[in-house]
Amino acid sequence: MKLKAALLICVIYAAVMVVGAKGASLPKTAELVGADTVLLVDISDFNQFRAKLEKTSIYKLYNDPSMSAFVKNFTAKVREKIDGDKDSFVKSILDANVMPEGRLAFVMTAGQQEMSIALISQWGRNTGKMKDVIEKMVLKSVEKGAHRGIESYRDVNIITLTTEVSAEKSAAKDGDEAAKAGPASTKDVYCFVDDCLIMANDAEAVKFVVSQIRGTRASSLAGDIDYATTIGAVGPYHDVDVYVNFKR
Repeated sequence: MKLKAALLICVIYAAVMVVGAKGASLPKTAELVGADTVLLVDISDFNQFRAKLEKTSIYKLYNDPSMSAFVKNFTAKVREKIDGDKDSFVKSILDANVMPEGRLAFVMTAGQQEMSIALISQWGRNTGKMKDVIEKMVLKSVEKGAHRGIESYRDVNIITLTTEVSAEKSAAKDGDEAAKAGPASTKDVYCFVDDCLIMANDAEAVKFVVSQIRGTRASSLAGDIDYATTIGAVGPYHDVDVYVNFKR
């Protein structure tokens, strides 16, 4: 679940950073993810969210001098966790000192073997810089032995970066049995559709989002009765949607 933690940190970290202009229009996030979604954290307009956040008492407390030590300590711990993986996507994005513009969503979907974890983000005027940052990170990983695969899907190049994990790291994460089984590998899958960056630990999750953006109308979370009932109950006016399906 390493990617899950890293992507969630990215969402939290972004929520306290300054952002710029709004990105291109996208379908609602619930229309982009599968009906088997377990968790969705969705900010449909990050700029608007940021503007409203700055007016809240929570944001004022965050900037209060008396909270300075706590904030610095929290930020240092987050950065320490991110810096632990020198070649991670999240670290590369945060080090670039740019934030998404428009959509920002974290998604967990039930899979047959493990959870599929995805991040959907719009970068607007920062798209070019973000593409350069990720490309440099990928090239650096390839130089260190990672494998990069490219698949064309719906006129979009989907990149899969497969990185071998050392026996030591496998043992630290999964115990001695993982080390005995030999080196494991991790996969980071991503693509850009216009200014939208889609990242996941599963190629099928990325393909689903791409196909929905391209106009496919597969069964999505938007059509799920439980989701529709929940969203209908909270009303149409909210800047952040957090949906958890406890039945899955």
